[in-house]
Amino acid sequence: MVLQNLDSGLLTITMNRPDRRNALNPDMTRGLVEAARRAAEDHEVRAVLLKGAGGTFCVGGDVRYNSRALALPSIWVRKYVPP
Repeated sequence: MVLQNLDSGLLTITMNRPDRRNALNPDMTRGLVEAARRAAEDHEVRAVLLKGAGGTFCVGGDVRYNSRALALPSIWVRKYVPP
């Protein structure tokens, strides 16, 4: 879900959920935290580039996931959350 590539001191972190426009969910958040830790602790990292796969950086929180996690009433999910 989060890709990391270190090349010549540049750590490229790529959010890789293009089908959901790189929306944040718990797995993505954990991956970003891991990547941030690596950037802070790895002495070979001199710079960090954060990007999103598929032409979108990040749309924010994953509404579909959050609606399920919060167990919102089904009428709310049908009306506001696309399939």
